[in-house]
Amino acid sequence: MIQERFKIFDPLIEGIQVIDRSFRYHYVNEAAAAHGKSTAAALLGKTMIECYPGIEQTPLYEKIKECMQLRIRGKFLNRFVFSDGSHGFFDLRMGPVEEGVLIMSFDVSEQKNKELVLEDKISGLEKQLALVSGQKKQLEDFCHIIAHNMRGPLSNLLLLNNMVQSADSEEERMLMISKQKPVIDFLNETFDELVNATTVMIDPEIKFDQVSLERSTKKAITLLQGTIMEAGAQINFDFKQHSDLYFPEKYLDNIVFNLIENALKYRSPERPLKLDLYSYSKDGHIYLDVKDNGLGIDLVKHASKIFRLRKTFHAHPHARGFGLFQIKNQLEAIGGTIEVSSLPNVGTTFTVRLNKV
Repeated sequence: MIQERFKIFDPLIEGIQVIDRSFRYHYVNEAAAAHGKSTAAALLGKTMIECYPGIEQTPLYEKIKECMQLRIRGKFLNRFVFSDGSHGFFDLRMGPVEEGVLIMSFDVSEQKNKELVLEDKISGLEKQLALVSGQKKQLEDFCHIIAHNMRGPLSNLLLLNNMVQSADSEEERMLMISKQKPVIDFLNETFDELVNATTVMIDPEIKFDQVSLERSTKKAITLLQGTIMEAGAQINFDFKQHSDLYFPEKYLDNIVFNLIENALKYRSPERPLKLDLYSYSKDGHIYLDVKDNGLGIDLVKHASKIFRLRKTFHAHPHARGFGLFQIKNQLEAIGGTIEVSSLPNVGTTFTVRLNKV
């Protein structure tokens, strides 16, 4: 029977409830019942577990038990999930009474939700700031790349032009003009590649979608089918741990395609190419490993050059040294990374950190 001494709490707008030593509702005013989307009549005489199944697994239940057993005061900010999936935030103050524990509750849902919205906005701004900072660093690197890759050809072109103007004969002049064409072609190709790379660096809205590693891999295999058959390559993939992820689709397609094409280009002539792709999670991120048994790279000599523009390490008629550079830029633009481990004439493994699990 409800003790008369608790009736004084009936008209309060704050929630008041008394839980007895059996975790049964001994007293509940209507404000407290409303906090739980119930009524006092529906709660009184029943245990907390009967009214809210699963509550015994929550930190709130442990806090009440602690107050009950140790006879100490406590406070707790409770995020309560209702049966309809909605939730509310309640500031709880509890203390021991003769019957068990008295709990005073304040509905702070509106305030807490505003705080969460503000936190989301701050988090978004921090991400934007990190993105802008990253893009600034990329653009600084880009300026160094331009200086490094364009200065030599431009100087060579200016020198050839001076030779054209000072040629002693028409035959010599035509010879100097003919030597200009490969330099101009190189500059044009490099310029196009750098423009593509810059687009990644300054893209303010990279679109993320639900994508599939398996789909991107099968797409790349289809596009490279001729080379795969010619090489007699064996390509295996295992994405049981993670195939679906939230990632820019055009980036994922490009990353997978370039890594598979790279393995095909630099396969060993001494053995058929075996290429394995597999995904896994580590430290809260999804990773993709692409492992081959190809020519390999001497990392003692070339580790610092692997992802630079126009750096190649084996003779191949179609090697441009742009694929890995582009992959690195795309990954860095969205907070990913790429690393390489390799041994000459053994093979290479590229480890790509995609995004959070």
